[in-house]
Amino acid sequence: MSNTDLFAIKYVQEARFWELCNENNWPEDLKKQYREFSKSLKKFGAEIFPTQVIIGGFNPDSSHYDMDDKLEQLFGDDIHCDSESGNFFCYTSKRYAELILNFIRKEYPTWEGNAHEDGFMNPFRNWGDAKNYVKKNKLFVPEFDLDE
Repeated sequence: MSNTDLFAIKYVQEARFWELCNENNWPEDLKKQYREFSKSLKKFGAEIFPTQVIIGGFNPDSSHYDMDDKLEQLFGDDIHCDSESGNFFCYTSKRYAELILNFIRKEYPTWEGNAHEDGFMNPFRNWGDAKNYVKKNKLFVPEFDLDE
């Protein structure tokens, strides 16, 4: 089983844990256990996946959708663009950050923004993506015992 498989299983468990907490109005004991689980998941992700770099900013002379499309065509699955409300956001690894910044500065000279490291490159955009991955790969997600 790959590290991505293991992470997907734990990420789906986190989603189930959140749902359980939400259904029970977040009692303090569950909230504490959820935070610990989430913290251990982030630590595991940081150990197995590359450091994430967030590139963000604003370009008054071009649509952020245009920037998203061009970068996704160039870099494919190595980036995740999630622009909104006129602002450009791109999530990538340290490996591609400088290449992306150089491209943006050349193609969009009026772009104003920056880049900073933030956590790790999660291979899933959200819990739903992880659930789909688990289902597609026929992975078993064990229930967790909150009494442990």
